[in-house]
Amino acid sequence: MNFVEGRIAHRAGRTTFQSDTIEIDIDGYAFAAAPENDRPATLGVRPEHVRLGDEAAGEPFQAEARIELVEPMGADTLVWTSLDGKPLSIRISSERPMARTGFLPIGLSPARLSLFDGATGQRL
Repeated sequence: MNFVEGRIAHRAGRTTFQSDTIEIDIDGYAFAAAPENDRPATLGVRPEHVRLGDEAAGEPFQAEARIELVEPMGADTLVWTSLDGKPLSIRISSERPMARTGFLPIGLSPARLSLFDGATGQRL
């Protein structure tokens, strides 16, 4: 799982996860209980939950990740990227063609994210 440290913020009717480099709208996230504003949190993203290319276009969070390494692993391929200087691993089918360098459009859905309390590590 990819992890990013940050905070949960409530502003202008929106709930977001904010790190020092990214902001993700998490209004579609299924919280166990509404978190308080400015709560320290850790965002978790499984490599298989990162959407690519045309699939990324429909997601609330979209960005471009820089391809660092493409690692064939049999049935799957791990694509090691960086997003705003932070490492992000992505798992794709080995049958999907993948460039070895350049930038890759990615997207994230709040429903596929995991959020953890910054102090206790409990899932939010």
